[in-house]
Amino acid sequence: MGVLEVQTTALTGADPAAIARTASLQTTMRYSTLSRRIALWPAYRSYGRPKEIEVPRFHLAQVNIGRLRAPIDDPIMKGFRSQLDPINALADRSPGFVWRLQTEEGNATSIRPFADERMAINMSVWESFESLQQFVYRSAHVAPLRDRNQWFEPIEGPILALWWIRAGHIPTVAEAQERLKHLGEHGPSPYAFTFRAPFPSPDRHAGEDVAGLDLEFCEWAT
Repeated sequence: MGVLEVQTTALTGADPAAIARTASLQTTMRYSTLSRRIALWPAYRSYGRPKEIEVPRFHLAQVNIGRLRAPIDDPIMKGFRSQLDPINALADRSPGFVWRLQTEEGNATSIRPFADERMAINMSVWESFESLQQFVYRSAHVAPLRDRNQWFEPIEGPILALWWIRAGHIPTVAEAQERLKHLGEHGPSPYAFTFRAPFPSPDRHAGEDVAGLDLEFCEWAT
């Protein structure tokens, strides 16, 4: 006996209008719950029984680093500081976003894993290569990306690395540093790659490929 049946039976002898209201409430609740499922899993196609879906087994991790031209609280860094919260908020609500490195302040600017105190790090995890690419190069994130040279000095070696992780795994800063080091020493590979030279997720079917980035202006996609 379902929830709706139980509540309808409990109302036996009650006003028919009350029974109707109960049925309407339960229907509304059922559709509300299913709507949340649909928002989470695009594979739900109708309000009927959900289809069998394959949950992604791998997510995409990314790290990018840069050397600030001045301490973060310096006046010349104001343009960068003023965009931190809006861009982070944009990432948080972007399709495919999973996680990003942050402190209680909501960003990672106070995390200094390198000996050089002006070296900054950013890390995040996404459901797919495409979702990260969409955020980085086809959203409002493009504006500060284009202005990167105003706030960051050129450095030797790769400043960005991508790699696949098991869904549910949160990458560590040490792990990210190792991927950057490997990329610098060995070039793009499944262990660490770039937007220019991507590698497919380990659970992609044989023969499937990942489209490279159309670099219209982004020399940063190294």
